[in-house]
Amino acid sequence: MENIREIPLDQIAPSFGNDRTVFDDAALQALADSIRENGLAQPITVRSIKGGFQLIAGERRFRAHKLLGLPTIRAIVVVLDDQQAAAVMLAENTGRRDLDPIDEGKAYQRRMNDFGWDIKTVAARAGVSVQVVNNRLKLLTLRDDLQHLVRSGNLQIGYAQVIAEAELDNNRQLIAVRRLQNCPSPSPAWLRKECAELAEQQASNDMFDNALFAAADFSATVGKQEFKQKLPPDPRKDTAPINGKTYREVMENQVKFWMDAADKWDRFGKSGQQDRCLAAMSSLQAVVAMMPPHSGKHRKVKHGSETLYVYAAAGA
Repeated sequence: MENIREIPLDQIAPSFGNDRTVFDDAALQALADSIRENGLAQPITVRSIKGGFQLIAGERRFRAHKLLGLPTIRAIVVVLDDQQAAAVMLAENTGRRDLDPIDEGKAYQRRMNDFGWDIKTVAARAGVSVQVVNNRLKLLTLRDDLQHLVRSGNLQIGYAQVIAEAELDNNRQLIAVRRLQNCPSPSPAWLRKECAELAEQQASNDMFDNALFAAADFSATVGKQEFKQKLPPDPRKDTAPINGKTYREVMENQVKFWMDAADKWDRFGKSGQQDRCLAAMSSLQAVVAMMPPHSGKHRKVKHGSETLYVYAAAGA
């Protein structure tokens, strides 16, 4: 059932889980100018809720009316439950191509989460193919900054799709985009090859990580020799030892402990663990720096492009 009414804008609540998160200000102003000159060609769609109405379709028309300062808007009032309302909203947005690819993917994912729809159901309700739904969902695995590039059109969706399908981690996604930017004549086939190479490197590192961390808790006898792989300390689960005759010596030894751990993680090629060790070291250094001067000296250590000052106990 439906009927058309003139409804005050302040009685209309936004859509639940609004599919669109980005609006083009210029396009919205153009729509507002058109409505001012020609009136509203198609009413928005709302449903009754407690205390007023909820917007189902026509977000841009609703916003254009607010931009014009109009007190009311013509609306079709329908009776829908949550799932029906979600289906109408989805069909409206995808049918008009109103959503950018990221918002479209999030719209599909939201309905799968909220209503338990499978991909076939989402595709049918949206009026698109199953492949389109799969492609848009894949885009949601991209880094946030790459998703922003897709939204703005600075990363073509075809190239974004290639990167997403490669299932690269965050760092390798960024490497792929940098290679794309530096290539004078890129193509999807070329980028697919680059991403395959990065995925192979990633798989090799994952295999190394799994073997490394499994070995950390594994002891076995090979002939008469016992093997056990020891990982460097990690501030998330390890604490620095308390060694030294004075409080200052203890702190200085802990600085050295985390510096050594950072060096070891660097040799493993693990920048995340290395950064955590350096952060722990820097925090301790700040405490040492606030202590009264003594006869000890500090030494300057180069870590990449950064200079670190490590305090050593007297006589060190």
